[in-house]
Amino acid sequence: MEPDTRDGRRLGDLGYPGATQTRAVRKRGTIHTTDCVDQTLAYALAIVAFDEAYPRHCTSCRGWGGSVIYDDPSPPGVSLSPGYLLDVDPCPHCAAADPPRCSLCATPLDDNFERVCDCPQNTGLPPSPECWCWEEA
Repeated sequence: MEPDTRDGRRLGDLGYPGATQTRAVRKRGTIHTTDCVDQTLAYALAIVAFDEAYPRHCTSCRGWGGSVIYDDPSPPGVSLSPGYLLDVDPCPHCAAADPPRCSLCATPLDDNFERVCDCPQNTGLPPSPECWCWEEA
């Protein structure tokens, strides 16, 4: 079996037991589609890369620093101009720390709640891929 990561390690050895199951499912080909298996494996590799780049990231917000919700407040049928309301809620774990910390590296923020580290803005662990294979079965 070929290694899953660039440096020769297997994802199952890194604490991701689903990776070995993914390989087994790929061999049988009975449960998931090839695209689903490839997306799941790519996501597992993204998790490994993110954990290595930001080992102290907040597991609650997955490094994003909060949640963003887009909402269209105009009800259908009403002649309001189109537009979206952007609601940003800071992560309660990052904000509740004393002092508040960067969601990626856990460095304390300055007095204006700005990052003093070199971590990029708008970066976090992407959402996991969706699997619709059970609907196709």
